[in-house]
Parts: sequence; C-alpha cells; structure tokens
Amino acid sequence: MATIEQENQIRSQLLEMLQELSNINAEDLVRADKLGEELCFEAGVPYFGRVLKLYSDLNKSSIDTIPYEILNSLLQHATEVKSKIAEIKSFSAASTSTPAATRDSLITYFRDSYNKHFQVISPIISFSIRKGTDFDALERHAKDQVIHIEAVVKEAKERLEQTAADAQSTLEKIRQTAAEAGVANHAIHFKNEYEEQLKQSKVWLLATVGVGLVTVMWGIFGFLLHKAVNGSPSTLELIQSFTSRFIVLSVLYYLLVWCARNYNAHRHNYIINKHRYNALNTFQAFAKAAEGDPDTKNAVLLQTTQSIFNQQASGYLSKEAEHDSSSKIIEILRSVGSTTK
Repeated sequence: MATIEQENQIRSQLLEMLQELSNINAEDLVRADKLGEELCFEAGVPYFGRVLKLYSDLNKSSIDTIPYEILNSLLQHATEVKSKIAEIKSFSAASTSTPAATRDSLITYFRDSYNKHFQVISPIISFSIRKGTDFDALERHAKDQVIHIEAVVKEAKERLEQTAADAQSTLEKIRQTAAEAGVANHAIHFKNEYEEQLKQSKVWLLATVGVGLVTVMWGIFGFLLHKAVNGSPSTLELIQSFTSRFIVLSVLYYLLVWCARNYNAHRHNYIINKHRYNALNTFQAFAKAAEGDPDTKNAVLLQTTQSIFNQQASGYLSKEAEHDSSSKIIEILRSVGSTTK
C-alpha cells in the first residue's frame, strides 16, 4: 500500500506529463516540411488527435481522489504516448533502412492503441464528471417542472371553458340590444377580428395542452425506461441517458412556454377587439338615452372613441398599463340617468 507522499509524488508526475501532452498539436507532428509528402505523418493526424484529446480531457478532470495504482497505470500509458511522439519528432529517413515501414508502424500504434488508452482514461473522466454534478438537484428540478406544466395545462383548460361560456353569454346579450345603424355598423370589423383571434387562441391553447401532455408523458417514459433497464449500467451510461432525457425535457418545456405566450397574445387581441365591438354596439343605446343633452352625448362619443383607440389592458400581457376610467363612466351614467327622469 502506497503512502500519501508516494501518491502525491506520482500524481504530480502525472499532472506534469498530462500538461505536456495537452500542449501538443497533432498537426505539428506531420513534419511535411522536413520529411516531404512521401514520408510525412499526414495520414496519422486523425489518430494522433484523438489519443491526445483523451489525455487533454484527463488533464481537465480532477484526479485528487484517484488511488496510487491507477495513477501509476495512467502515468505508464502517458509515458508510452510521449515516447512514441518523441520518436515521431526525431524520425528521419537516415535513421532507419526502412523509413516508410517505421513511419507506418508509428501511425499504426496510435491507430490500434486508442482503445487501450480509452479503457484506462474514460472511467476517470466519467468519475470526475459524476463527482462534480448534483444529479439529485437536477432530478428535483425536473420534477418541479413537470408539476408546473400540469398546473399550467389545468389552468388553461379551465380558462378556456370559462371564457367560452362568458363569450357566448355576452354575444347573445349584444345581439339582442345592439343597434343596427349609425356607428354600430362599423362594429362588424372588430367582430371579424375578435372571432379570428378567438380561433387562433384555441389553436394555441390546444398546442399548449398537447405539448404539456407530451412533456409529462416524456418524463413518465424516461422514468419507466430507467426502471425497465436490466443489469447494472455503468456511470457513463447513466450520465449519457440522463443528459439526453434532460435535454429533450428542456426543449419540450421551451415549446410549452412558447405556445403559452402565443396563446396569451391571441387572447389579448381577442379581448381588446371584443371590447371595441361591445363599445360600438352599445353606442346607439346610450346615445339615444342622452338625446336632448349634447354634453352627455358628446361624453358618450368621447368614451366610445377612447375605448376603440386607447390601449386597453387585457390581463394576458405582462407590464400592461392600467387605465382607470371608472370615474368617467360613473359620471356618464349619472348624466344619462338625470336626462331620462
């Protein structure tokens, strides 16, 4: 059993070796300027690069808790790679009677030894990633998002049902009391617009509900799939599986938010145009009640115009300015009441 001092010493040697390998560029090993195109190592660049990438990734990982025996094995493999790179850097046509065969053997080493180096290094990299990732926190966050999505879907469904009932009731009342001439004739433009916005809002609501259900089903599927896997998967497999599922869940959540925002926008336009439609449809009734009182009639016309052209708050968009016009309406109603007496 190695002592702490021995373990720290070999760890220091390994870190120094990894830093040297990380600073080597595979393209620099081609040496076409000195060896020429026939003897250069151009064909070995892909193999050099992936082996050096393994040691570069290992250099970025934490090896503070790696035991002495594994550190020693890593150092031996790294020393072997460094020795082969030194042979490539010192290679020349005059150093051997068969330069092409010697060059090919060096390239073959990097091609065939990648699997050996990968089996030694990849568990260390996976362990380092696992140690630095709080998967419990990620799982809790995913569960919270699923609960939030279910609440949004339920609220959207209830809102649609209530809105449809209110809209139908209001429309029936408007049809019974609206005037057929004068300013009210222009209400048809806003009626067409709010009906179109209502259709679009229903489409986006269905899209929101659909994406929400898909997201929930994806979360359930991922959980059941994890339970159904036979055997004991490796840490790397667990990381890959959880990461892919979390990415899909994040994309689905983004789509859900996007659909919900489009739904809110169409609902906002629907309410605004419905409000304008109502204002024009009820204008004739208030105008007739105010006959003989030009001031009240002008006030009704002014209020109707403001209802059409002023920005109105619907409650569906964030940071909407609230316009308090209740005092004006009360004064108008009082004037109308005094005129009809």
